[in-house]
Parts: sequence; structure tokens; C-alpha cells
Amino acid sequence: MFALVAKLYSEDINKKDFCERESLNYHTFSYWVRRYRSFHGLVKGTSTSTDDTASQNKFIPINIENFFGWFNAATSLLEPLYDVLTKELLQSNYLSSTLKGDAERAIFARNRYSLEKALY
Repeated sequence: MFALVAKLYSEDINKKDFCERESLNYHTFSYWVRRYRSFHGLVKGTSTSTDDTASQNKFIPINIENFFGWFNAATSLLEPLYDVLTKELLQSNYLSSTLKGDAERAIFARNRYSLEKALY
């Protein structure tokens, strides 16, 4: 059915005439048009006219490298602070004092050595 909906969007025809021409039930086809729109993230009420499709193509492209560039810079600045805070938490036994059950304490005790080894 998605192929028929795509065919509808590629032609300049309304849904009712398209259903009559393709011998489809209008309400069933409308259901599949809604499914198609939600699957492809299209806005409800989008018509098939060429004016609307031209206005849909006015998206601003985003350069992913520039978007993640500021994030990488921020994380590289915060990484030393994260390492210092993690070392202080391990040294102060804060984590082991906040663990509630014996099982949690046992898991932390087993993994503490590998955490300390990775940080120091």
C-alpha cells in the first residue's frame, strides 16, 4: 500500500480521484495515507499539490561535523574534571557508603580495582 501512497504523492491528483481510478476503498486508502505520513514523519494535512511540495523543500541543511564540533570541544574540556571527581569519589568511599544492599557492595568491591587501575 505504501507504493500506492507514494504513487499518489508523485501525481498531481486528489485522493478521491486516485481511489476511483485505482479501484480502492477511499476510507481504507485514507488509513494507509495516515500510516505512510506517520512512518515518514510527514505533517498531517500535507496535500499533493506542487506548491506544497515546493514549500516542504525549504529545510535548512545542518552540517553534522559542525554540530558535534562544539560538543567534542566541551567534553574535552570537562574530561579532566570528570577524572578528578571520579578519583575523589573512589578515595572517599562515597560510592560504597551509598550502596544499599550486600549484592551491590560486592559488585562494587569486585570492580573497584579495575576502576582505580583505569584512572591512575
